[in-house]
Amino acid sequence: MWIIKQGFAALAAGALGIALAQPATAPVKFDFWFGLSGDLARVVDTLCKNFNASQADYEVVCTSQGNYDATLQNTIAAFRAGKQPTVVQVYDVGTATMM
Repeated sequence: MWIIKQGFAALAAGALGIALAQPATAPVKFDFWFGLSGDLARVVDTLCKNFNASQADYEVVCTSQGNYDATLQNTIAAFRAGKQPTVVQVYDVGTATMM
C-alpha cells in the first residue's frame, strides 16, 4: 500500500510540475533587408550577429539585396506579394515611394 501511495504522490507531483511549467518561447524573428554590398555588407552582418548573440528575445535575419535600387524594387515586389520584410534600409530618393 505504501508503494502505491508513493507512486500516486510522484505521479501527482509530476503532473503538477508539467501543469505549472512555462512553455519555452522561441525568439521573435524579423527580417531586415539592406542595400549594401562588400565591406559595408560585412559590417552590417557583424552587427546583426552581435545583436543576436547579445540577447535571446529577438532574432534579426539580415539580408543584403545588393544595392539600393534592388532593395527598393525587391521590397515593393515583396509588399505586393504580402511577404515584405519587417525592416528595410531605403535610400533618400526611395523614401517618398515607401511612404
